[in-house]
Amino acid sequence: MKIPKIVFDTIFPITIISFLVIGYFFINQTFFSEPGLICETYQLSNTTYLTYVFILILFSIFYQVVIGNFLLKQNKNNFILILLNGLVFSIFYSGILSVINLFQRKIEWDFFLLFFLLFFLLGIFYTALIKLWRQFFYSSLSKKC
Repeated sequence: MKIPKIVFDTIFPITIISFLVIGYFFINQTFFSEPGLICETYQLSNTTYLTYVFILILFSIFYQVVIGNFLLKQNKNNFILILLNGLVFSIFYSGILSVINLFQRKIEWDFFLLFFLLFFLLGIFYTALIKLWRQFFYSSLSKKC
């Protein structure tokens, strides 16, 4: 019973937000990019976007199952818990990016603040949607019984 609960409570909301975030960049590139010279533009392929979504979902689920659910179970102020979870989420991803940068040297150090802020917002979105998802599902389930 624990695996379907994790799938429904954690994986569905994370997948929805991940597809929305990466889908925004895909739609922005596909439909709203400026028509310039072909040699000056760089467009990512559909496979690259799907790979980004898959990696984002995998690491986010790992984070949420290992660390995030522990933070969400605390009986404290929900706003503070959402901010704390977003902060720890951004630190988690910044650590991953630092390790990748140490071995691969593919990420510029100047972008780490931007990555930190983006993953902080993404962590807040994940946490808020997970809490809303659980609240809506369990409140509708209790009304049916």
